[in-house]
Order: sequence, then C-alpha cells, then structure tokens
Amino acid sequence: FASTGEKIFDETNAITVGVSFRPAPGTVFRLNYRRESVRDLVGNPAGVTGGVQAGFATYF
Repeated sequence: FASTGEKIFDETNAITVGVSFRPAPGTVFRLNYRRESVRDLVGNPAGVTGGVQAGFATYF
C-alpha cells in the first residue's frame, strides 16, 4: 500500500490436471482436478481449495 508502505499480497495460484477418454471419434469424456491457493489483500494465510470437474462432449 502506498500510504503505509506495506506489501500487497493479493495473489492466486492454481494447478489443473486432466484425463480425457475418447470411446469413439467425435465423443470425449473428460475428468479434471484443480487445486487453488488464494491469499487476500492484507496477507492472511492462503485458503486452499480443490475440486473435480467431469465433462462429456459429442458431435452429431
């Protein structure tokens, strides 16, 4: 902060991994996992979250 000379900690870091399966041309099943770390503006300890996402797509 310019007025106090303190560091601004506002930051977000994330990593995502995924697996796709194609049982037929034009069709895909996908499974993703995301892990995220978020620090707020004043530097409190990071909040860590994770989540799973499943998807399906087809073309007809």
